[in-house]
Amino acid sequence: MAGIKTSKGQQVHHSKHYAKGQEWVPCKVVCPKIMGKGTKMFMSAQSKHTGEIYKNSQGRPMPWKAIPFTTIKPEGLD
Repeated sequence: MAGIKTSKGQQVHHSKHYAKGQEWVPCKVVCPKIMGKGTKMFMSAQSKHTGEIYKNSQGRPMPWKAIPFTTIKPEGLD
């Protein structure tokens, strides 16, 4: 018998992330460590339109949780 299957679990709405007038999506970044040898891997943000990585004032990628996002869509963004 055909019908609609029931949804189990909580329904979650994932909002989009905006900063600097662009939409950002998560990405994994591998960069050299500041102190010592080797590399460091963490989640950062990548622009959905231009592909650039979100960087801080020193020019290093910023961790995802440290970026000040907003859920309000900027004007002029399609």
